[in-house]
Amino acid sequence: METNQWSISQRPTTLDAVTGCNSIKELVRTSIKKKEWPRAILLTGKYGTGKTTMAKIIAQTMVCKNLDENGNPCCQCKDCKAIIDETFTRDVKMIGGESIKKGDNGADSIMEAVKILVDRAKTQPVFGDKKVIIFEEIQQLVSQNDKTNPINALLKIMEKPNSKTYWIFTSMAPLPPSGFTSRCTKFNFAEPSNTEVLKFLYNESRKIMYAENEGDEKIPLLQYLLNTAGENFCKEGMLEIAKAANYSYRDALQILQEVVTTKNFDIGGIRSRYGTVQEENIIHILRLIARGAKEDKVLDILSQIDNTNYMQLYYIGAMMIKDAETFRTFGKLIKKTSVKNKETGESEEVVKVITKGSYEADEAYEFANAPNYQKIKRAFEFFSMCNNPSKDILILKLLSCYNDN
Repeated sequence: METNQWSISQRPTTLDAVTGCNSIKELVRTSIKKKEWPRAILLTGKYGTGKTTMAKIIAQTMVCKNLDENGNPCCQCKDCKAIIDETFTRDVKMIGGESIKKGDNGADSIMEAVKILVDRAKTQPVFGDKKVIIFEEIQQLVSQNDKTNPINALLKIMEKPNSKTYWIFTSMAPLPPSGFTSRCTKFNFAEPSNTEVLKFLYNESRKIMYAENEGDEKIPLLQYLLNTAGENFCKEGMLEIAKAANYSYRDALQILQEVVTTKNFDIGGIRSRYGTVQEENIIHILRLIARGAKEDKVLDILSQIDNTNYMQLYYIGAMMIKDAETFRTFGKLIKKTSVKNKETGESEEVVKVITKGSYEADEAYEFANAPNYQKIKRAFEFFSMCNNPSKDILILKLLSCYNDN
């Protein structure tokens, strides 16, 4: 499947090409050595965090007969290509989220999806010794934990001891404990930080070969951006793209491609088009509201919050509250940060302990002890529990905190 869409064409197809996910990689490589695989694997996380990509790589690893010494599939054999191209003509099958959405008559389409799965699970592999079924968006079936839930039709099949069928499920939402989840080896894809998304964009920009005009010599995209858009865009502009992606690797790469295609390298233009607000401005107004300060800056920033960026306000506020509560409880903060290894030149994550006297700790302490802090905390808690959250609810709650003084 050839495509010019970077979010598709740049998808990793081997374990080594995936950023992070070390616990999953360890499971896969251990399973290869022991020649024993979990009967069912459940990958949970929001869209764009890499669940489907990892599900396909795991499936490749299970059926490829030409693994390298690190457990990476060859990506050249018929089994690998059928998964990479998403033809699924071999022993790996996929049922996507669209095929299990409820039809006009209620549950018929869901029951049909389960029936297809059960029927496929009963058949033997044709080309190898394993059959793998990838089932996306399983949360649509596990929405309730009772005997009428159609997921129960799978339970006995999943436990069949002599079965050669293996399962990889993905879910966009955490699933409640149930007979289904107890049969799965579970992994959670945490939302990446803006820094991690930015690092991802840098890595992908080094790998993507790009030429502005057809026939021109292709060079790494990052080099093209430095030459064309300048160093400031590669720092500030790429960070704005990371923010606009709402913690999604896939969306970040899509937005970067749009920016490059349209040559919209102006940072203000990126903020305007994708609805991002400078993080420092959001932090500043939340501190102002917490202190009860009456400044026009609060209204200026809140007026920039719309339906595309209100979650940015929520996530930043939630981070500030988390830091405030952590410092109130333990008297310190623990943060992960990236530092450059002097020997290898590569960035490495290190854990930093932040204690009183440092800027971050003092800001968390001041925020936690501000007059309106508890009101802001309740506003964010209320928003997080809304069934249909919107920007207006969050802004209304914050304005209530602002007007109380």
